[in-house]
Amino acid sequence: MPTYDELYRNALPTGQRGRRDAWNLKLLAVEPGFQRRGIGRALLGSICKQADAGATCVTADVKSPNLVQWFRQSGFAHRAVKNFTSKDSVGFPLWCMVREPVRQAE
Repeated sequence: MPTYDELYRNALPTGQRGRRDAWNLKLLAVEPGFQRRGIGRALLGSICKQADAGATCVTADVKSPNLVQWFRQSGFAHRAVKNFTSKDSVGFPLWCMVREPVRQAE
């Protein structure tokens, strides 16, 4: 059975150490009645701008193929995917998305 550590060992050149050095986006949500208005993208953009200022990588764990595309549109790259299963559930895929810092113009 794949482990969470395997996902990042395969996704980042420095494995788990690289993840510790990155900003890890755990939860980004918009109230359903306010979705599809650019709020989520604005929130993510603010996070990425701050990460860029510190030359910091941002990672996100994504469970939905639709969100993989959404993160790609914001400069994230799909680095790895693992299928997680257990005896008590159907299981799910987890995509590792990574956004490298964008160098600021001087």
